[in-house]
Amino acid sequence: MEISTFKTNRVREVMGYAALITSPPDLIQPNPLAYGYFTPPPPAGFPKTHLSHPTQLLDGFSNETINACLFDSVPKIIARLFNFPKSHGPADTDLPRAVLTLAINSIITQINPLFPLARQLFTNRFPFSDQTCTIIALPSETVQTILLERRIWSSSFITFEAFPFTITSFPTPILALSGFATEDPKTPLSLIQLVWNLPRNAKRIANAISLEGDAPGDERFFIKTLVASSKMEAFANVPQPGFNFVIHASPPYKEAAQWARLKLVLFSLDYDNHNRMGRIRPIYIPSCSLCYSASHPRLSCPFPKVPFWNGPK
Repeated sequence: MEISTFKTNRVREVMGYAALITSPPDLIQPNPLAYGYFTPPPPAGFPKTHLSHPTQLLDGFSNETINACLFDSVPKIIARLFNFPKSHGPADTDLPRAVLTLAINSIITQINPLFPLARQLFTNRFPFSDQTCTIIALPSETVQTILLERRIWSSSFITFEAFPFTITSFPTPILALSGFATEDPKTPLSLIQLVWNLPRNAKRIANAISLEGDAPGDERFFIKTLVASSKMEAFANVPQPGFNFVIHASPPYKEAAQWARLKLVLFSLDYDNHNRMGRIRPIYIPSCSLCYSASHPRLSCPFPKVPFWNGPK
C-alpha cells in the first residue's frame, strides 16, 4: 500500500520526516555520527534480546514464502519492530511497515545515495501480539552488514531490531526460577547443579538432549556441560515474591526439537524440596511488550535505561 493513501495527520508528519532524513548527506562512507536521529550505540553495545524458541522470527510465514526467500540471492534481513507507539497509529495497519521502509531507506541513503532503495518482501504480525516481523530485501551486502552489526535502530518514529535471515543459533533462556531469598547468582547456580545432578533428573535431561538413534549419552557430561554454560540473569517480576532469575545455557543441541524437549523437562523438575533458599518454583515469563524479548517482562526491560534512548518506553 502506498503511504500516500493514508489520510491521517500523523502520516503527513511521517512523510515530512521522510523528506528530511532522506536528504543526500555530505559523507557517503558511513560513520557513527551519520545516523543522528537514531539512538547511538552505548559503549558496551545495546542490550541483547532473546527469542522464545529457535524459529520464532519465521512463525506465521508459509513454507512457500520462506523457500522463496531462501532461494533468492538478494541480501535480506528480518526486521522485528519494537512496540509501535499508539500515538503514531494502530500497530495492525500498514503504517508501521511504511515507516519501517522509510527508516531503512534513510539509512541506505546515508550509506550511499546512489544505492537503490530497500523493499519489503513479506510481513507477518504475530497472533495475540502486536509483534511484527518483516523480511526486507536490501541493495547490497554492505547495507546488510551495517544494519546487522548495529542491530538496534531506535528513533522517536520507529524502533526495530535487525536479524539475519537464517537460524544461526538457539535461544539461551531455558528456565526461569522465582522465590529466592537472596539476589546472589551463586545461589540459583548451586541449586540447579544439585537438582540437575540427581540421578533420575540427569537421565531425563540426557534423554531430552539425545536424538533417536544416538548412542546412550553420558549423563554426567550433559549435566556438566549444561551447568558450565549456565549464566544467571536477575529480573523483577511483580507481584512474584523474592528474587527471580533466568537461567541462560548453551547445551550441545542438534535441532530445535531437542531445545523444546529440554525446556519442558527442566520446567517440570522439583526445585523446592532441595534447599533452604526460599520457596523456589519455575515460572513462565511473558515476553516484554516493549522489545518482545523472552527473557524479561516489560518492568525489567533494559532499553529505556540506554543513554539517549529515544525509542518506546
